[in-house]
Amino acid sequence: MNVTVGRRARGRLGARSRRLSQAAVPVILTIQAVACRPDQAPGPPPAEARGSIVRAEDGFDLWFDAWGHGPGIIFLARHADENRALADALSDAYRVVVHEPRVITLGQKGLLAEATDSMERATWEAHLAGRQTDWDPSAYDDYPVEIVISDLHRVADAAGVGEFVLGGYSGTARMAAFMAPYSVRAVGLLVGGYHIVGNNDYWLGYVAAGYVAQMEDPDVSQFTKWGTWLSRRQALIEQQRDDRAAFGALPGPRIVWVGADDGSPRDSLMAEVFAGARIAERVRSARSDYEALGFEFFQLDGLGHVAAYEAVDQAAPLIRQALIRAGYR
Repeated sequence: MNVTVGRRARGRLGARSRRLSQAAVPVILTIQAVACRPDQAPGPPPAEARGSIVRAEDGFDLWFDAWGHGPGIIFLARHADENRALADALSDAYRVVVHEPRVITLGQKGLLAEATDSMERATWEAHLAGRQTDWDPSAYDDYPVEIVISDLHRVADAAGVGEFVLGGYSGTARMAAFMAPYSVRAVGLLVGGYHIVGNNDYWLGYVAAGYVAQMEDPDVSQFTKWGTWLSRRQALIEQQRDDRAAFGALPGPRIVWVGADDGSPRDSLMAEVFAGARIAERVRSARSDYEALGFEFFQLDGLGHVAAYEAVDQAAPLIRQALIRAGYR
């Protein structure tokens, strides 16, 4: 993506992230403040596990990819390619995992149910084929944190990972920041393109607007409506949370980065979709707060939201150095 994030942005992260968020796929984990115990310690890691499935305790099939050797980094993803390039760039020194939480799978089923384009339908059909994905979140009064964290630990076990840094970009950065305090195995955070400390009402307002629109739309599938409800529950809990102490207590690396033009008027897609976002300014204005909590901060000059995501050649070396300085090697 270039700085203005034009048509090509809509064909990559911008379009995918926007569609997924509109289908409530960023569903970014409405978690109650409960503690979750780790699953059994993992055995020796397999050399590679691409397009793998591990069954959750309730029979739901969890999708993940894993490769590389070394300390664990788990990237959350809303589609099979998300955060993969950065994971690949780090895989020579780390055991990297790309994990699709079940709330994301729920949103993908919504996209499949609503797809009118044959190629899009075929993509989701192929990705979901042969998997047991029956799950009705309406059976819960609130977001079932125990299931989500148990899923995360089960994927880590299957991938051969014990403790791990939890990572993501944009919507998945928000997911990672929301999940990390509830996993005793998450020792650090690696997040980009999202402000995780302090006020994020610009995103919460977007979620609230999407909730009303989607719940009243007769053409929206039940899968999407479930995802929308989960996203709303998460947003309501976020309004009451302050994770500074939890982030500061993480014993491993904490890294945050952003494109210097992220959300600015020059960043046309973000300015259009998230009015008033100005993510880079929000992150920069809280830099002292991040650093006080042990985060390393860097920005990629001249790049907007999607461009910074795609600039793995610039971000990966900086991230690697920060991981090493934190002793995660």
